[in-house]
Amino acid sequence: MISYQSIDGPRACERTELSDVIQLVDSIMRSGSEQSVLTDYPLVYEDHNLDNVRIIKADNQVVSVVPFIPRQIELEGCEWTVGIISPTATSPHHRRKGYASTCLQDCINLMDGKGIELSVLWTKVETFPFYESAGYCAVQNQGYQYRCEKNDVHRFKNDGDEIVELELSRNPEWLESIQFMHQKEASHVVRRTKEYRYLFTLPEMKTLLAVRNGIPTAYLVVSQAVNKPGLIEGGGDENSLESLLHFVLQGLGDTASITGYAYLTSSVLGNVLERKLASKRRIMDEAPMMIRINQKEKFIGKISKLIECKNQGRGWGLSHQDLMGMSRRDLTSVLFGRYGDGPVQPAERSERFPLAFPIWLLDRS
Repeated sequence: MISYQSIDGPRACERTELSDVIQLVDSIMRSGSEQSVLTDYPLVYEDHNLDNVRIIKADNQVVSVVPFIPRQIELEGCEWTVGIISPTATSPHHRRKGYASTCLQDCINLMDGKGIELSVLWTKVETFPFYESAGYCAVQNQGYQYRCEKNDVHRFKNDGDEIVELELSRNPEWLESIQFMHQKEASHVVRRTKEYRYLFTLPEMKTLLAVRNGIPTAYLVVSQAVNKPGLIEGGGDENSLESLLHFVLQGLGDTASITGYAYLTSSVLGNVLERKLASKRRIMDEAPMMIRINQKEKFIGKISKLIECKNQGRGWGLSHQDLMGMSRRDLTSVLFGRYGDGPVQPAERSERFPLAFPIWLLDRS
């Protein structure tokens, strides 16, 4: 706790202070946009997560904020918790005073107290030193992107599905179908049922469904949001997902394009995009991912079976003792790959990245 008389914090944001927090973050992150972080990342600012929104006030004004939100990860039978650092901001008149560093460390302390094994964030290369000072390490890019154009429409078969847009007021039960399809993915963020309603009504996004005999068989999220643009998520039956991609590309203008996303872990959308557009694959050009291993021994215990299974006969050959003896930074690089190591081909992902766990764009907060 900073003790100067005019300084209050770091501490949890109170509901009455939330509008000031949003105003500060929007002034920096959403300048010139009609979007707001309050509606872009609604889960972060729910009442139950306000304890994880850490602020500092100077002369009764919110001058710095660092929030995080805990999310459960499932990867091939293993589960752990990750704290996602959300949009941070410091008032321009109060920078270089250590406020953001203090709020970030407060978040880390909270995560440690709650037993959250990892923390992740996405940032610009220029800000690496700031986060590295708190134990974060930039890791190998966790995904690919594919430039999809109208003249690619012939690559995707129209399987005759009915294509409809999700309208929760008319078909609320279809959200359960999306939930079922998402949960079948080998790697995913565990979403509470109520969270689907938030995530599938975000601004500037629509969800298309392929429907057969009144039953959804695939879904595709098409986004024009400034923070999450493109074909950001899909799932279900691969043939039906092809129908959805055919529909979207057919509706593009002659010179327009849209980006589809895939990851180092297998996913239905990634499989379809790779099969049809492999020649257009490139490494994501988004902000790099940084990871902090908060609780080394606990995390290694959570993933021990996965490491053993993934590396049988591949000569990875690092024991539990070897891993525990590494520094936080070295362990992060060994497990997740070092930033700038170069592109990874889809066929290599299980061999080189036994612990790839990309957080899909829809879940990034």
